[in-house]
Amino acid sequence: MQTESIDKIRKGSVSYSKFYKRYIKNNCPVIIDCVSNKWECSKSWIDSDGGEHASVISFTYLKHKIADHLVTVTKCSPNYKENCLVKLGFHNFLDFWEKQISVESGELNSINEEPNLYLKDWHLKAQFPLYEFYKVPSYFSSDWLNEYLVNHGRDDYRFVYMGPKNSGSPFHVDVFGSFSWSTNIYGCKKWILLPPGEQYKLRDCFGNISCNINEKELKESNVSFYVIYQQRNEAVFVPSGWYHQVWNITDTISVNHNWFNAANIRYIWHNMSENLRKVIDEIKDFRRISNFEAECQAILRANFGLNISDFLDILRFICETRCHLITNRRKNLLNMPTSLVADSHLHNDLKNINVVLTAMTQDKFVHSSAAYERWSLAFGKKETIAYQPPANPIAAVPVLFVSLIFRCTDTVAISVKQCINMVGRVLVYGGKGALGAACVSHFKSNNYWVGSIDLSVNEDADASIVLPRDLGWEEQEAEVLTKVGDALNGQKLDAVICVAGGWAGGNAAKDLAKNANLMWRQSVWTSSISATVASKYLKDGGLLTLTGAQPALQGTPGMIGYGMAKAAVHQLTRSLAGKNSGLPTDSIVIAILPVTLDTPMNRKWMPKADFSTWTPLTEVAGLFYKWTEGKDRPNSGGLLQLITKDGVTQLVEAN
Repeated sequence: MQTESIDKIRKGSVSYSKFYKRYIKNNCPVIIDCVSNKWECSKSWIDSDGGEHASVISFTYLKHKIADHLVTVTKCSPNYKENCLVKLGFHNFLDFWEKQISVESGELNSINEEPNLYLKDWHLKAQFPLYEFYKVPSYFSSDWLNEYLVNHGRDDYRFVYMGPKNSGSPFHVDVFGSFSWSTNIYGCKKWILLPPGEQYKLRDCFGNISCNINEKELKESNVSFYVIYQQRNEAVFVPSGWYHQVWNITDTISVNHNWFNAANIRYIWHNMSENLRKVIDEIKDFRRISNFEAECQAILRANFGLNISDFLDILRFICETRCHLITNRRKNLLNMPTSLVADSHLHNDLKNINVVLTAMTQDKFVHSSAAYERWSLAFGKKETIAYQPPANPIAAVPVLFVSLIFRCTDTVAISVKQCINMVGRVLVYGGKGALGAACVSHFKSNNYWVGSIDLSVNEDADASIVLPRDLGWEEQEAEVLTKVGDALNGQKLDAVICVAGGWAGGNAAKDLAKNANLMWRQSVWTSSISATVASKYLKDGGLLTLTGAQPALQGTPGMIGYGMAKAAVHQLTRSLAGKNSGLPTDSIVIAILPVTLDTPMNRKWMPKADFSTWTPLTEVAGLFYKWTEGKDRPNSGGLLQLITKDGVTQLVEAN
């Protein structure tokens, strides 16, 4: 039976973290609109003088831009029974296609004529790496497979499809059981997708599944299925294990990727291990030959596309890359999107690698008893030895995990362990300022994940959100909420610490409006946005701290704008502590009211002051840490004056 329609969203309408959780992690298909509008291929490969229906393929541009070379095309028949591959010059293929389009009667596209020529699985990007004709949609940027293959200069799974109407791809499931995405540059495709398991209802008496399906047959077999008519500029996400058939309703051009990542890596391993079992079973009569394990791996690679060594090498590469990003965030060598270098994403990648490696070591079927003894001994002793790929690579998985994947440096191994066993998560608004940087450093040293928000990057933070300077209040709030959500990737915060602010003088006769506006932006905007962040991302029982000022408890005639803004922060603090304020259950909000903080800038401008009355930044950071840990917390809504005398700081609650 045909199920309800698949979700359709507009590009950018859902954050990366929500998309990842809702569709990729849950293995659910989705259609995304407005994906390729700005791609070079959408603008140059297609002539669109008269709108969508008047658009035509620019064969002249394609010949001019892409040098002639041999491509593999499929002779594609409607019933898929006569499909075969032939080699053809790319420009000859374009000539053939253009001639078909020019025939007004359309007889060449009739299902009774010779099969159409369909250019599919074309590695255009690999052949012309400098040609930036498309951009991977951000939702699909976590792609372990192509990240590894491109970095190592191997055949990838990035394809271009070009073909006339009445061509297509037979009923199949994607290689490895991978994800795939397909974006239409031109034309309309008809997709039929089946949820995992539904394909078994189509098996014949020999257990085989037809390569050609239709809706009538599916309904008669009580198969659940989806039908999609994919239009230009739309992307379709095909989850792992979803069988599908695609038919070109019109002449079409599309860009496609096959890929896997942390969300489906366990499914990939399951498919690989099942295929290895089949290989071993099929050639079990030759088990006594000396190179039996090596032969099994060779057959697995030929049939499945990867063998155990290939798979482990991908895991090693991804793990080393993530370890590098954890320990040296300044060098994002692969120029990965910011959503992928957020610590939550790196943590998730490493955690799932660990899960897969554990599953591999427990899969006793795929290695011999002798191999089992070797890797069991190595794992038990956790020996750090040089890794030499054996004939049966599974035998070295634990050694690989200890000595290869975490061998980068001792620091990397410690960082990965800290990442996986992270104590908690805090967000510092104003994380690049003197106090903010001290807070980032203090929490990091206590094994917390720390996010920073500021106008410039804090390279010590796990996630550094940099805000444009020209955003309005509501725009800044929206920007912060989106980026914090992406960085957290579904996690919650233990504390939101707002230490953003500044100082400006002035009175009624001098720069009052100018300085009051500046102080409002620096203190009130940031405090209110921090409160909104806390309402969405703070844990129950979490901590929100704001920064007021002790002088603002009284009149501030020489710095009126400053006093106004800080007084507003005091009022906000007490309001947030009240019932129905919108903060999570049992959370608390506290405002610190320092007199003078011991910052390098204050020392520069007040070199003759008594520094023993200034509050050290480490003292303030230590208070935040203690309160985050749930120790000696003041009452919610408290305005706590930081009074320092002779180098000793006391907390005095304001009335």
